[in-house]
Amino acid sequence: MHITIWDTRSPSFQYSYIGDEGLTTLSARPCFLGGHRYILLTAQSPLYEEAAISSIQITPRSSDAWSLLWGECLRRRMIDGRTIRHLKLADIYTAEELAEQIRDAHDWAECSDILPDFCELAGMKADFEAAGEDFERVLFAAADFLGVDILGFED
Repeated sequence: MHITIWDTRSPSFQYSYIGDEGLTTLSARPCFLGGHRYILLTAQSPLYEEAAISSIQITPRSSDAWSLLWGECLRRRMIDGRTIRHLKLADIYTAEELAEQIRDAHDWAECSDILPDFCELAGMKADFEAAGEDFERVLFAAADFLGVDILGFED
């Protein structure tokens, strides 16, 4: 039996299933460590609890993305509690609020004052400022990292 629960309104993105070990919950949360962007992944079941950080900077919102991230993490070493204490978690709530304002805009110009703030939440403000007319590429990368949708208007 396989049960999937997606919760994209929580402070982390979760994927749960029932397997041989009982209910297992995978969680993902955008974070920063030493000035670099990562996705913190945790797995909890009745038998174990593990954590890893992924250098793939996309918050998973599909089972394929979860598989990609966990596969990458399994090739790396899992992290310990000391490392987790040094992580700075991204502000998902503010990211969703700004993403909603961006989606509600009729064009980029209408929300231009909040775009740098949105990119800053993903640690990409300098990239945004340096991008010039190619700023959309940075915006979409920030949205992928934060796990939010920003398109609401027609180009």
